[in-house]
Amino acid sequence: MTTNSSSTPSLTSRSITAAGWGFAGAGLRMLIQLGAQIILARIIGPDQYGLYAIGVMVIGFSMFFSDMGIAYGLVQKKEIAATDIRFAFTWQWLLGLSVTLILGFLSGPLATFFHEPRAQGVIAVLALVCFFQSAASVSTNLLRRDLKQKAIQFCYAFSYFVGYVLIGIPLAIYGAQVWSLVVAWIVQACLSFLILYRLKRHPIKPLIWHGEAVHMSQYGATVLITNLVNWVISTVDRLIIGRLFPVASVGIYATAYNLMSYSTSTMYSVVQSVFFSAGGHIQGDRTRLTRAFSILLEIVTLIALPIFVCVATISGTFILALYGSKWRAASDVLLPIALAMPFFLVWGMTTPVLWSSGRERKEFIMQLPLAVLWAAACFVAAHYSVVAVAWTVFLLSILRAFIFVIAAQKHLDLGFKELLYPWLRGGMLSAAMCLVTIIVDSHLSRLPPQLTLLCDMATATTIGWAALRWLPGLLSSALISTVSDFSARMSPKTARALHFLIPREVRS
Repeated sequence: MTTNSSSTPSLTSRSITAAGWGFAGAGLRMLIQLGAQIILARIIGPDQYGLYAIGVMVIGFSMFFSDMGIAYGLVQKKEIAATDIRFAFTWQWLLGLSVTLILGFLSGPLATFFHEPRAQGVIAVLALVCFFQSAASVSTNLLRRDLKQKAIQFCYAFSYFVGYVLIGIPLAIYGAQVWSLVVAWIVQACLSFLILYRLKRHPIKPLIWHGEAVHMSQYGATVLITNLVNWVISTVDRLIIGRLFPVASVGIYATAYNLMSYSTSTMYSVVQSVFFSAGGHIQGDRTRLTRAFSILLEIVTLIALPIFVCVATISGTFILALYGSKWRAASDVLLPIALAMPFFLVWGMTTPVLWSSGRERKEFIMQLPLAVLWAAACFVAAHYSVVAVAWTVFLLSILRAFIFVIAAQKHLDLGFKELLYPWLRGGMLSAAMCLVTIIVDSHLSRLPPQLTLLCDMATATTIGWAALRWLPGLLSSALISTVSDFSARMSPKTARALHFLIPREVRS
């Protein structure tokens, strides 16, 4: 059996459609995640949420070993055979089972490392997540290869809803505390595996070795090493806080970080999945890679940047409205973390460029000194305060984004002016939205925080929508063309319903 990705309609059409469904499903999943996590955090409080955050750090690291990137190679190969799939599934299953068992034995020492004996049971039980996610990896990547983002995203949204909303929240209400989150995550991971395999059945007959094993293993090793370095950069701040601060501080920092990273990681995963899938077909095509990168950069600077800047400016209202007064300390952490998120997105866009250009090892080489710097800087900052760590992460995020954009720019047909102009336009839009939002927030501070937040959001959204819809020259011709292509693929009924959202330049 040989699977070839080339088919009609065109790759561009399929990629745009995949991205559209990916963002739609990811948006739904993000809303469910945010809603469920906010409710659960309000119920169980910083201390219990801190225990869960420790478990998440351990499992997040362990999942790199249970999913070593072998299945990810199925996305990039131009043609795959049944033996490739069997080989990937066999090793994903074995690695997932091994990591789960090892975590069970090491849960005690890991809890000791964090000076929190209560974390032992949490880590031991959450180890099951590694097995389920590893077993689901082959189906997930085969769906990504086929650009089936709609199926993937709605599977994640449904399983998350069942795990956290239907099971996790009721358990928390009945006093299960941290175990409500633990059970919710296990249910979500198990259900995702079952649904994804049903959507994309594949051969499961064991195969330990075959002709392409060396190539797939080498690719998997590169993915593993790169992801481990990325994990250090993205998690070392919480790891250090977990080691040096009380568990309640871990909960406060993790809550503020997760509140921002849910949306960022969702957008990041969709962009990378579509970019990687399409990149497997356009390797070496600098023109198409350049167009895709410039469009994504413009979307980040015109949409994501203003949103996160506005959140940062009203971080106090944001935390009080969503989490309540017992989480007030998280607002000081939220401010710098929110400002860091656009730079995290920009860095994430450079990864597919480097990998699709055949420079997958270059990312690891560039990330390694950054990981050392990241760990050292966060360790020093932690001796001052949790907030100091958050500001350190913000500054380091700017540095990493700058370094990787310059590296990607060398492989693209983009000049410095083309990289700078989106930031200038996005910065001006952010400043306008931020200024008016601050004024509204300060004048409504005596109202309940939930009502104040709604007014802040309405104000910022109105200004952003009006600017994108009416200001000439704010959108580039490439982005206008892409939005036009996407809107043309909508059904007439959907197009009429969303008519007011489409920029005037696109409609004309």
